[in-house]
Amino acid sequence: MTGPEHWCEGFQQWSCAGISIRDVVTGSPVASINISRWKAPLSEHVPTWLRNAAASIEEEIHRRAIAEAKSVVAGFKHECDQTSGPLMAMDRGAHVIAANGAAISLLKLANDNPIATGAVEPAKRWKPDIPELPDVVRWAMGRALQRPQWSGYARLSVCPGEDAIPVTMRPVVASDHVVGMFCAIGLQEGEPYEKYSDAVAVSLPPRVIGIRDERLVLLAPSEIRYAQADRNIVWLSTDRGRIQAATRGLDNVEESLAPHGFRRVHRRFLTNLRRVVELERGIKGELVLITDPRCRERVPVSRRHAPEIRRLLGV
Repeated sequence: MTGPEHWCEGFQQWSCAGISIRDVVTGSPVASINISRWKAPLSEHVPTWLRNAAASIEEEIHRRAIAEAKSVVAGFKHECDQTSGPLMAMDRGAHVIAANGAAISLLKLANDNPIATGAVEPAKRWKPDIPELPDVVRWAMGRALQRPQWSGYARLSVCPGEDAIPVTMRPVVASDHVVGMFCAIGLQEGEPYEKYSDAVAVSLPPRVIGIRDERLVLLAPSEIRYAQADRNIVWLSTDRGRIQAATRGLDNVEESLAPHGFRRVHRRFLTNLRRVVELERGIKGELVLITDPRCRERVPVSRRHAPEIRRLLGV
């Protein structure tokens, strides 16, 4: 990124390049490597170096993923001695590492599938065609991080076209880390999975996101007096000072604020009409809005917008 590609004006003198590091098990980004240079372009060798560095780190993540899988397989063999029902062992990304004969038969898989003997290599693991399973595994992982002895179940359509049946999850723990899940098909045990159990039960008030000192600021629309565009950057005049809007472009900011009493009064200004306390006329009849008489904030109204603003304000 260079110049205006940076969202923050303070970074526009920097040239930056970066690359993400992904977990080979879940596919999720877990880190990034960034190189920046002040007032000078980056070397042409930077992209190659970044790719090599990322590959080296992901190779180590891959090595650890195999070690985790070996722990899961070892635990799975012990678990199989305790049950005769369909049983699978899954990694953190909801891919099957191992399955017993009953599970392979139920899922109509070939007996030579790598999971029959334990697929420690991430590329050889099997992803079941069970739409809700990844969400259930993430839910189970979150619960197990708090209580390693936890267990819970969900009702899933394990085989396409068939009714949902209970599937119980139990964590696989190695070196005090949850590295996978045992999945007992047809068993109902522990905490029930409810799809919306973690949803917010109350309706939260609307918020506008601002940026100040590299922090995100949550603003109620009522705190904002007006918005001013500086090219594609939008500045919000608020009760907590001047804050940059996280959303770029005055049109986009207007779209989110219009339902809360904001109106475009000028090509560069958007005003909260509920915060207008005084009006002022210029020498040539221009209309100016004042939202804070203590500091005499003056928001100009263009001739094109003046009739509608007068009507809305009842003047």
